[in-house]
Amino acid sequence: MEKASADEAIALAVIPCHPAAMSVVPPKSYHAYPDRHIDCQEALEDEIKAPIARAQAAGWTLDDIARAVGDLLWAQMIRATERARRYLSRWFA
Repeated sequence: MEKASADEAIALAVIPCHPAAMSVVPPKSYHAYPDRHIDCQEALEDEIKAPIARAQAAGWTLDDIARAVGDLLWAQMIRATERARRYLSRWFA
């Protein structure tokens, strides 16, 4: 069995495979390219408006929402990093 590179291992651990993610426009390339993050912002912009509006309608301020979303994203990154470490430890131990 061929060993995966570190980049491939991280991509496997981070790229979501949930069907709901498929409604978002994919990147132009799965490799790094200039302005990739801007393309991602544009792809997510419409998707994120509805949950923000629902949270505001429930009484949360935009500051509350921004802090909560930031914390959720940070936690997601930590989980993805831990998955990548576990995967890599099997291949590169």
